[in-house]
Amino acid sequence: MAALVFAVAIGNEVNKWLKDAIGRPRPDQEHLVNVASLSFPSGHAMIGMILYTFIAFILIKELKSAKVKWVTGILAGVWIFLMGISRVIMKVHYPSDIAAGFAAGFMWVFLSIVLYEALRAMFTKKAYEKRLS
Repeated sequence: MAALVFAVAIGNEVNKWLKDAIGRPRPDQEHLVNVASLSFPSGHAMIGMILYTFIAFILIKELKSAKVKWVTGILAGVWIFLMGISRVIMKVHYPSDIAAGFAAGFMWVFLSIVLYEALRAMFTKKAYEKRLS
């Protein structure tokens, strides 16, 4: 759970930094929801990618059935995609904002999962060695 919270919280800060660094304004159209931040990359797309991909990863690791693993991955992917599309439909993002949010979110969740697995392996090995002593 701590790894998930870390991935999402730091990912959110990375998203804010990227928005400030790029400084792209939102579309000029009337928005269907209130928004106050900059447009690029989409925070919903980025954080959604991080959150739901990490949750799907954890679930898939624990599931036994290959069919259920596939269904879990597909449902997570569809959910993430629909979240991104909804931001364009609400006229608060350009499609490129969503694509960049997905890309940045994927890179961040990939790094988070690699770090999680490395730390998990390290602590599991230390716990095993401690039991042998």
